[in-house]
Amino acid sequence: MIREQSVFHSSYIVNSLIYKQLSSNKEYFKGALLDLGCGESPYKELVEDKIDYYIGLNFFKDDSQPHVNVVARGESLPFADGSIDTILCTEVMEHVPEPGIFLQEMKRVLKKGGYIVFTVPAIWYLHHKPYDYNRFTIYGLEYLFNKYGFHIVKFERRGNFWLTLGQMINYHIDYSFSGLPDKRLSFGSLIHRIMRPLRKYIFVTNYYLYSFLDRMDKAKLDTLGYMAVLRK
Repeated sequence: MIREQSVFHSSYIVNSLIYKQLSSNKEYFKGALLDLGCGESPYKELVEDKIDYYIGLNFFKDDSQPHVNVVARGESLPFADGSIDTILCTEVMEHVPEPGIFLQEMKRVLKKGGYIVFTVPAIWYLHHKPYDYNRFTIYGLEYLFNKYGFHIVKFERRGNFWLTLGQMINYHIDYSFSGLPDKRLSFGSLIHRIMRPLRKYIFVTNYYLYSFLDRMDKAKLDTLGYMAVLRK
């Protein structure tokens, strides 16, 4: 579960921000909840005390995903019209080649007055290649949500410039000194032996340093991503 991730983890900045946003918006989770693109279901424990039952949907299932009980694509959901009370969709829409079809399907299966809780990235590294299609700005999201007839209840930013910078530095340090054959930088074995155990201390230092700097960012231009709550 994301809540249990250590501050020494390279992705702690982004994951802790997402968890805090979802935790502070639990009033929107109710009834039959569809976790769309659930993966390993990192937020199941967070929402299950608010809902009647949990539906974990992913486009594939393996041993790391015990809570997936429906295998399907988001562009063709196997549910009746107006059958779902709440949809949770975290860090999924960047992997959808046709976001419009995706949003239409969610609207179709959602009950009138039901909620969708989204998180989407604005700045993030290329991942799950070759299925990484989109990054989103607040204006692009507003356009899509309005085009497909949703009422926007709220938008929240996921940090500002400094936390975005700190998270990307942590990721690139982790990747560069991971020992993987396609690592970003080529270093001698001595530097690797020195840096690999030091990474976690850099991660935690960056978390506290960039969290402090981020609170002073008044421009609010760059961000790791957004959380949106929509109502049908």
